[in-house]
Amino acid sequence: MAEWKGDHSFEPSIAAQVRNALPPYLLANEALTMVPFSATDPTVPDHFAQIEERNGKTVPDPEQQLDPGFDLTPDSYTKFLAWHLGRFAQQSFASGVFPTDEMFQGEARRLVYGSDDNWEQTIADNEQWIATFRRQHLSKD
Repeated sequence: MAEWKGDHSFEPSIAAQVRNALPPYLLANEALTMVPFSATDPTVPDHFAQIEERNGKTVPDPEQQLDPGFDLTPDSYTKFLAWHLGRFAQQSFASGVFPTDEMFQGEARRLVYGSDDNWEQTIADNEQWIATFRRQHLSKD
């Protein structure tokens, strides 16, 4: 799994049904964390549950939707983080700032851990994830 590149490569109709999943290229690193991701064990706390506990239940506002094809239902940490970082990007653009990868990584740490300490790592620190995020959510194509 550590050598995996890209996503699951499911057909769009199948990919639309996937819930509570991480991109395959993140699984090897996630397996080494203190509380590894589990799609099948509901007793394992995930990052999304940590965010909800720290910040209160946060439900995205459909009026703030970034892309009409983007499902804002936060059914997974990765979708919620992408949604949050997309809003962060919009706010940055409105202020005349083009956010860097480091800015996205710091914002992800603040959301997940409550601080932007570089020792705390999120999926936004993964080069492939941040590149995919930029391509899917920030490009004008």
